[in-house]
Amino acid sequence: MVEKGEQIVIGAKILNKILGIQNAIIAIDENKPKAIEVLSKITKTYVGVNVQVCATKYPQGGEKQLITAITGREVPSGKLPADAGCLVQNVGTVFAIYEAVMKNKPLFERVVTVSGDACLHPANYLVRIGTPASYLLEKAGGITPQTAQVVFGGPMMGTSAFNINAPITKITSGLLLKIVSAVANAPKPVQWACSRF
Repeated sequence: MVEKGEQIVIGAKILNKILGIQNAIIAIDENKPKAIEVLSKITKTYVGVNVQVCATKYPQGGEKQLITAITGREVPSGKLPADAGCLVQNVGTVFAIYEAVMKNKPLFERVVTVSGDACLHPANYLVRIGTPASYLLEKAGGITPQTAQVVFGGPMMGTSAFNINAPITKITSGLLLKIVSAVANAPKPVQWACSRF
């Protein structure tokens, strides 16, 4: 959001035009002061795009929770955000829309964050879709003896990598490298006895 702020705002304006809406809101967690500063400054020159700062709490990044936090509207159970008059897009998608419309560029690359307790050189990498995850892991310092788990995505919704040579896809936002103690000390799932009828 910091490096591509203006393009993201223009992408939001494109969505406004396509959907026939008057206002887009860019929600940013309060723990990202640089992104808030940059995008707040940029949006002052664009009518119809505003920044709203949100409390940093889980699961606020979830679509329905974000809609409630920003608009006060509730998405009815079993319904879609559109039923509440809302559309939620992540900044990666909005940036891809900007590039498709303004640069005539198809989606063939994305930014992937490599981080975690076992990551020697955490960073964001712009890579082509299809790049093996192992390439990014090497760029970030490789798999160390302390690495117990590689997760595609984040700590809450990510999935454990069964093959570190798996390709980066358009939905791969990050690679998380966990240390041995974090995996060993993770709470064990509760097991229940089978019920018999």
